[in-house]
Amino acid sequence: QSNVRFKDLYLSGGAYIGGTGAANYLDDVEEGTFTATLNGGTGHPTTRLTTTGYYTKVNQMVHIGINFNNITNTSYSGQISVFGLPFACGEPGRQVFTVGSYYIASFTSGVGNIFGHLAVGGTEITLLGTLSADTWTAVNHSVGSSRYLQINGVYRAA
Repeated sequence: QSNVRFKDLYLSGGAYIGGTGAANYLDDVEEGTFTATLNGGTGHPTTRLTTTGYYTKVNQMVHIGINFNNITNTSYSGQISVFGLPFACGEPGRQVFTVGSYYIASFTSGVGNIFGHLAVGGTEITLLGTLSADTWTAVNHSVGSSRYLQINGVYRAA
């Protein structure tokens, strides 16, 4: 009936959203937190900086958010990466990460965009920059205090 609505719906299995095909079957939704750890490609302190990351997993698609706010990264060197994602990556080319940085990143002149790369089977996002002619370059730590790094994205879990 059009005048009756459910407040909560509890199912013993999944639900079909928008059709009855396999692609419409929703059977796994999960939210949680994880410990994201900042890494340096050639150097890092004995006790690395961590922050709480947040995720929402819908079937195999994992949406993550990581924020390192107002940190001091003076013991780090080399390429910036963050490890500790809650699920391993399942497919190449099925991940998209947007990266925001403020004073934490150092990169080659001419870099147009910074993005995160996650290898299949991995749980570590490595920061890369795009140069002309479709080449990539490492995004390295620019050490100091009052540094910020935000990573948001989506990837397919294994």
